[in-house]
Order: sequence, then structure tokens, then C-alpha cells
Amino acid sequence: MKTIITRIFRFVVNLTLLFILLLPSSLGEAGGSGWFVNTVDDLDDGLCDTTHCSLREAINISNTTPGQQIIGFNIPGPGPHIIELCDTLPAITDSVLVDGTLEPNHPYNGGPVVAIAPGQGETCSAPSFGLWIEASNTEVRGISVVGFDQSGAPISGGIIIHAGSGSLIEDNYIGLLPGGSPWGNRNGILLGSADHQIQENIISGNTYGIHALLGGQTIITNRIGTDPDGMSTSLDLRNTIGIYVEQDADNNHIGLSGTGNVISGNGNGIYLASQGNQIQGNMIGTNRTGTSALGNSVGIHASQTTYTVIGGTDPGKRNVISGNISGISLGGYSTVQGNFIGTDFS
Repeated sequence: MKTIITRIFRFVVNLTLLFILLLPSSLGEAGGSGWFVNTVDDLDDGLCDTTHCSLREAINISNTTPGQQIIGFNIPGPGPHIIELCDTLPAITDSVLVDGTLEPNHPYNGGPVVAIAPGQGETCSAPSFGLWIEASNTEVRGISVVGFDQSGAPISGGIIIHAGSGSLIEDNYIGLLPGGSPWGNRNGILLGSADHQIQENIISGNTYGIHALLGGQTIITNRIGTDPDGMSTSLDLRNTIGIYVEQDADNNHIGLSGTGNVISGNGNGIYLASQGNQIQGNMIGTNRTGTSALGNSVGIHASQTTYTVIGGTDPGKRNVISGNISGISLGGYSTVQGNFIGTDFS
């Protein structure tokens, strides 16, 4: 019920934003509240208007307009709309909402129809990452980010949060094209600064699904290593590591009571090298209902960590950790309590 109400509320909000963004074309030019991307090309002619506005142009004008702006999408045709990059996009340096759900043919309660991918072909110098975020309180919603897996680049990934805090990455396909076909990134989401929220994404087919270099992250209601429905997996959908938390990236919430993740079908489901983490309410190695095995090689690997809590006495905090070759591997002091280990949810 809560999910249905949330999506209805979001639908109403999106309609309101759509009305705002459909005001006269001078809105963006006059420094109003937002702009529509209306092309899949990656050109920059210095303007962002109803004739031509690429994602590159929209980010540029948003960066120079004070306050949180909105970048929506209104690309003609039925989609999917794949924006192929042949050069690095400008970093996001001012708070913005990048909202693929404003695309008119975005399905209600469905996956994205707008994708960001590296360009193909000999004449294209594809960048090693998709979106690079430097601003606090930035939101990315309802898009697909795929294919950023350049082996020679020092940093490669779909969404890189390099600085700031309080950003929200929500309702995206990370490593999956619209429609669900895998095209993975090296890092699906790379968290280089602290205190962000990652929720309700499908994160599959990457080397590292979520890679945290700093802590204070909240990771909830994602499906990591599965199909969008959370009911099946395959070798193409697996992340080598679903959630990778580096040393010194302390005090993360991986699931909260009643809002856990599905982390299944990966090499390592969760790999922890930091302290003070809480892992609660997740399905680790099963489908989203906790009734069928979709095992990881290792469900949770906690290497030399202390003060990590896995589960709890509250029913909403209990993890189902089943179907894995190794359920929990501990290399330090942790509390493991109240979980279903090796069973279904019942």
C-alpha cells in the first residue's frame, strides 16, 4: 500500500512539474525552473530551447542558474531514446533534478525509456563515465545508464558522485538498457563523498553495482543482480560485487526496517571493509519474495570490520540470507541476530 501511495504521489508531482516545464519556451532562457532535453544528439550550439536542447546544453545552463533546476525529457518518438556521448558531459555543479520520468512516453510504474551510453564507432571518443556530480542535493531519477566500462580509464562508471552530500539516485536502471538487456558499467554508482541515498534502482550487470569510498550512505529498496522484477537472475545480470564498501567508508545503512534490498545472483552480494554498518531487512540470495533461491557466491563478506549489525530482533530488520554458496563470512566483531539463514522467508 505504501508503495502504491508513493507512486501515485510521485505521478501527481510529475504532472505538476510537467505543467511547469511546458510553459512558454522563454522559461529556460529566462532562468526559470527547468528545461526539456528534446534530442538524443550530443551537440552544443550554446542554446537550450524548443528547437534544440541536448542533455549537454541543459546541464550547462542549469549549472549557471541559481537554485535547484529541473532537467526533464521530451524526445520525439516512441523510444527508447539513447543519448550516446562522444565527449565527457559537463560536471553537475549546481543542484538539479534530472528526471527521466517526465518523458511523455515513460510508462507508469515501469522502467526508463531514456538512456545515457558511450558513443560507438571509430570517430567517437567515448567518455569513461556518464554523469559526474559535484553538487549537494542533486537527484537523478528514471533513466538508464549503461556501458561505461573503459578498462584504461582511472575512473569509469555510470553515475559518479564526486562531491557534495544529500543526493538521491532513484528509480534508475544502472547497467541495464531500457527493456532490461544488460550492458554493464565498471562502477554502476560510485560514491566518492558521504551521505547520499540510493533507492528503488535496478543495478545489474556491473563490475561493482554500488561502490562506496566514503560512508553515511543509505541503500534501500534496490534490486541488485536481478532482473527488474526481482524474481530471476542470470550470469549476464550478475555484478561481480553487488555493494562494495571500502575501508574508512563507515556507518552505512544497507536496508532499513521494512525497506531492504534484493541482493542476489552476484559474486559477492555485499563486501564490507569498513566499520559500524547496519544490514537489515534484505533478501540476500533469494528472489524479492524470499521464496526461491537466486544465490550469490558469498552473501555477506565482512572483512576485518567491527560494530557491524546484521539483522535484529524487529521482524522488519531480519535478513533472509539463503541460496548462497557462503551465507556470511566474518573477519571481525559483528552482531548477527534474528536472520533467516538457509531457509525461505517462512
